[in-house]
Amino acid sequence: DLNVPHDGYCPYSDQTWNHDGNGHGTHCAGIVGAIGGNGEGLTSLNPDPNKFDFFISKGLKDSGTGTLSGILSAVQKCVDNGAKIISMSLGGGGFSDITNDQLSGHYENDGVLLIASAGNNVSGSI
Repeated sequence: DLNVPHDGYCPYSDQTWNHDGNGHGTHCAGIVGAIGGNGEGLTSLNPDPNKFDFFISKGLKDSGTGTLSGILSAVQKCVDNGAKIISMSLGGGGFSDITNDQLSGHYENDGVLLIASAGNNVSGSI
């Protein structure tokens, strides 16, 4: 959990942005934001913590579930706070015009690179 009272957002009234009950978001953010040269853990692709800031927007609940509106609200809040890269780890339903329009718009109009995982629940071999 992050013990910081600001720099985050959660669209769910029964959750807080700085509590990761699932652990996956903390894991992913930790890989991106690991500070290099301090003799602890691993080093990220950008080992200088002064070169970027995090804005944590929690699109899913502690259980790992959520709503499309919650996810889109979390993405919008990141854009509103100046994000240029948004990383998401999601699974779920099929194609949605609403989702495609919003996310494509952020890429094309706002210059935001959106990255999302794929295949989190694959149980077969490729």
